[in-house]
Amino acid sequence: MLALRPPPARPLDAEACLSATRARLRSIRPDERGIQRLHAPGRIDFFGARDLAVGCEAFLSRVDTSRVSTLFRGVAGPAPRVLRDDSRGRPLLQVEPRAVLALPIHSPYAGRVRDDARTLERFDYSDLGRRVWLHTFYDSSDRPDQGALVTMGPGREGNLRLELLSSTRYPRASLLGMNARDRRDWLRSHTSAYAFACSLAHLARRLVEAYGTAGATAIA
Repeated sequence: MLALRPPPARPLDAEACLSATRARLRSIRPDERGIQRLHAPGRIDFFGARDLAVGCEAFLSRVDTSRVSTLFRGVAGPAPRVLRDDSRGRPLLQVEPRAVLALPIHSPYAGRVRDDARTLERFDYSDLGRRVWLHTFYDSSDRPDQGALVTMGPGREGNLRLELLSSTRYPRASLLGMNARDRRDWLRSHTSAYAFACSLAHLARRLVEAYGTAGATAIA
């Protein structure tokens, strides 16, 4: 049973962290899937975007921004606890317990197929779009520190553009694991890249299914 515990006393400043992440990735050439990736010691960053064949204005009028993170592949858990909302009753900050199989920034290297986690989520609302800031943290010290930003706003010809930015900070390897570091980092980079691409495609499809129109598809 997942416990709905409070977030850490000093949670990661996800906004500052991810702003720096986006700046680092701007000079990186996208791969064949359109994904920008930067692998540095102890850290992996990703950015990807998709244009969806659904009108942005209509989508924003329907989307429940506070539930977008539940559409990620391999995420399950009970209802979140809202910590702060705005004058219209929309959540601004909430914490959500999760059983995590594969977040956009999750690597299966550790050998476990599911982890109990909590995600601190903050939401930005504007006439032009929505932003969801996510910080996922674990009780176990051997799991990574993960931040992500989902942006939904106007794209081509008034259609919706989905952007996903993520950054993972891995814990420092133990002395016993130092000899395997190069092999571990290679595996981590490649499995995480595949997981990110799959999760971006899955999120785009689920958003269209949940809040788009019949027949709408990802077009880029």
